[in-house]
Amino acid sequence: MIPVERRLPATIFNSAHHRYRILALLGEGGYGSVFKAIRLDAELPVAIKLINPAGPLSKPATRPTSQQQQRQLRNEITLCRTLHNANIAKLHDWGESRDGQVFAVFEYLPGQTLRERLLLHGAMGIGTAACLMGQVLAALVYLHGQGIVHCDIKPQNIMLPQGDTAAFTPRQSKLIDFGGALRLPSDREASDHGYRICSPSYSAPEQLRGAPVSQKFDIYAWGLVLLECLGGKAVITGHSQRQLVQQQISDDEIPIPAGLASHPLAALLRQVLHKDGRQRIGDTELLQRQFLQLDLAVPDDYRQGPQPQPASGFAAHDHAVTQPPPYIRA
Repeated sequence: MIPVERRLPATIFNSAHHRYRILALLGEGGYGSVFKAIRLDAELPVAIKLINPAGPLSKPATRPTSQQQQRQLRNEITLCRTLHNANIAKLHDWGESRDGQVFAVFEYLPGQTLRERLLLHGAMGIGTAACLMGQVLAALVYLHGQGIVHCDIKPQNIMLPQGDTAAFTPRQSKLIDFGGALRLPSDREASDHGYRICSPSYSAPEQLRGAPVSQKFDIYAWGLVLLECLGGKAVITGHSQRQLVQQQISDDEIPIPAGLASHPLAALLRQVLHKDGRQRIGDTELLQRQFLQLDLAVPDDYRQGPQPQPASGFAAHDHAVTQPPPYIRA
C-alpha cells in the first residue's frame, strides 16, 4: 500500500535537521502506522511513524480522535528521546509537517517480528527462547529503571535481527512501539485524558480493569510471550476482545506445560503470571537475576501436555485495542 493510497498529504517530510521520503508501509499499530523511508542527504533507511488517517470505516466509539493520536505520538517521542539501550529501537529524529502532522523517525530494523517468526517456524527450543526473552527482559530492566512502563509487550512488538530465522540465534533483538508507554507514577495526562493502548491477549488482569500503571503489567506480558515462544501458540486466544478479557480476568491460572511442571522455570513463571497482581513478582531486576540463575536443561518432551489451541477464523489477539481507562465497561 503506497502513501497515496493512504491519503497522506505528502511523501516528503522535513524535520529541523533532515528531509525524508516515504517508500512503503511496514506495519500498523493501535494508533499509528510505520513506513520505510529514506533520509535523503545520506541515503539512510529509516522508519517513520505517523498517526493513522481517519477513514470511512472508522468507529468513533472505539477509535481515538486525531487530537488524541497526535498527543499519543508526541508522548511516544518525549519518552523515546531519553532512551539509549541496545535492545530498544532508537529514535533518530522527529518533526511536524507544514499541515501539522507529527512524525517520529526511528532506526530501520530489517528482519521480522517475533510474531512473524512464530507463525512461520513454530515453537523455539528453550535455550533460544531463554536467550531471546533474556534480551527483552534486559530492555525492561533498563526501561523500568528510567521510570517507564511499555504497557504493550507482545510478539508483534519484538523485532528479531535479520538472518536464518528457522534456526534463529538471538543476537540483538529490539523492543519497539512505545505508543502505549507511560511514566511512573501513573502518567495522568497520557492515560486519563487520552487512550490506553493494550492487547488483551497479553494484558494483566488489573491492567484491563484500569488499575494505575505498574511494572507488573510488563512482567506479566513478558511471561506470556515466553510461554508462547516455548509452545509456538498464544496462550490466550479467542474470537472477540470480550472473550480475551474474560479469560484474563478469570480466576483460572495460566497453564504451565506439563513437561515443565517440575522445572525451576515453571516456579518462576508462576510468580510472573499470577493473576493477582499483589502476589506477582514486581521487581524486574530481581526477576532478571532469578532468570539468569536458572539451569535451563530440560527433557526433549517439555512441550507435551495440554496446549492452548488457536481460534479458527479471526484471531482477536493479533490486534491491539485502544480504549479509555478503565478498559472494562458495562
